[in-house]
Amino acid sequence: MKHFIFALTALTMLSCSQEAPRNVAELCDDDPSTSYAMPASRPCRVVFDGFDTPMRSYRVYSSGEVPAADPAGWVLSGSHDGRKWVELDRREGCVFCSRFQEITGRIAEPSNYTAYKIEFLPREEADTVAVGDVRFYERDREMDSRIQRSIKILRSTGKKYVQTWKSSI
Repeated sequence: MKHFIFALTALTMLSCSQEAPRNVAELCDDDPSTSYAMPASRPCRVVFDGFDTPMRSYRVYSSGEVPAADPAGWVLSGSHDGRKWVELDRREGCVFCSRFQEITGRIAEPSNYTAYKIEFLPREEADTVAVGDVRFYERDREMDSRIQRSIKILRSTGKKYVQTWKSSI
């Protein structure tokens, strides 16, 4: 019985100490058609490092795999030293309506994090989690999208629009 408990403890420690892959090429190539698949039975974590300026937003792209392999959500964390992590954004119940679709997230409190970690949450009954791309931005892309939609709406109504929003971004 002691040997069984020791073996179980060793396996648990080994699985917990498994380091997350860093800067996975398929997720950093600006091409969602090259996806990265992870077994859903283990934590699906990926670390992106080498940042020297604060990131304000990010995008996660669905892969070309079946929708059942899409992440159901994720937790984005940032770190200054690669050891202590701060949760920056959490998404649950995500649904990608098409292949290679993006979901934009905002980093509410940007800081000079040198690394970002995303833990993808698998769908129930999923064997794998597949992601097409992850991109980080110094600008708030979510706000940029809202502004562009507002401009289109104003143009379609024929109203003149003057705003100095560029200086605040």
